[in-house]
Amino acid sequence: MATAQEYHDKLEKLTNEIGSTSYDIGTVQEAKAALADVRIRQKELRQVKRDINFDLKQIRTEYKAKAETAGSGASLLFSVLGSRGSARSHRASARRGVRAERDRMLKPYEQAKSVIDELILALDKAKLQIQNFIDEEKAR
Repeated sequence: MATAQEYHDKLEKLTNEIGSTSYDIGTVQEAKAALADVRIRQKELRQVKRDINFDLKQIRTEYKAKAETAGSGASLLFSVLGSRGSARSHRASARRGVRAERDRMLKPYEQAKSVIDELILALDKAKLQIQNFIDEEKAR
């Protein structure tokens, strides 16, 4: 499982590559080559997004297991001492803490996914422009 920072570094590299790429299209062949390049970059981004989703699923599974057992030790002690309300309250508080920790862990991954979605949309716009150029050239 990669860390969120590793994903951000990878995305920064891909963003720089995408941002520094400009296509000088004068012919249909050049346009088709540019279109192929854009598609490859989108595939790379989608693969990174799949990896992030896999890691998110693992993190959620890990924290689900933690939430199920959160506060069970101390709540048992409260139950033995006859304070069931305190036991429930302690378990609920422990679960809220685990959920908050999970949310803090997931946030950078979700942000990376958002960046990927924006990049894919930008590449879709570029693909559309390239395809329009190809269509116009063929119509001539």
